[in-house]
Amino acid sequence: MGDEGDIERFEEERELELYREYRDVLPMFAYVIETERRFYLANTVEVTRHPDGWVQIDLTDAWVWDMFRPARFVSSVKVVTRRDVNVEELAAREYELRGFKVLARNWRCSLGELDLVLARGGLLVVCEVKTRRGSTFGSGFDAVTRRKQTKLRALTEAFLQSQHQDETPEAIRFDVVSIDASDGGASAELYEDAF
Repeated sequence: MGDEGDIERFEEERELELYREYRDVLPMFAYVIETERRFYLANTVEVTRHPDGWVQIDLTDAWVWDMFRPARFVSSVKVVTRRDVNVEELAAREYELRGFKVLARNWRCSLGELDLVLARGGLLVVCEVKTRRGSTFGSGFDAVTRRKQTKLRALTEAFLQSQHQDETPEAIRFDVVSIDASDGGASAELYEDAF
């Protein structure tokens, strides 16, 4: 019984550690994905339902709930299943709780992509999410250089033109979510009105 008890305690401790890590990294991700086998967190999710009944889920910038994996952060994951998949959005919900309406997620045009576009009253918010796996090249926030800022402004103009709105926003704010996903863990910081 001694060995069984040790194994059970070890697994309980690992599961508790995993839960704590999940709780800490959850705010860094836009989506939580539940399949019949695992939970995932990711910033980009594409779900393709095939006519013969199977579903393919492509995740990028992801975290995997698996206590036996030494590294749970992965750049991409492909999941294929015949069962139902639950995809729940997280990042946009934080803004929604603060009264924002999501206008677009991963909006693309020939110039590039906007991660998240939101509005509240006359305020338009464009949120850029940047992840770094260490500080060798600076933080995610540091990756939003003047050149990137200029590109985001041009993309925002293209987005507004594509919406064919009669009214322009009273103000436009650019937020940056900077994610540090180093080997020892992860942290996220929101920079409102970053530039």
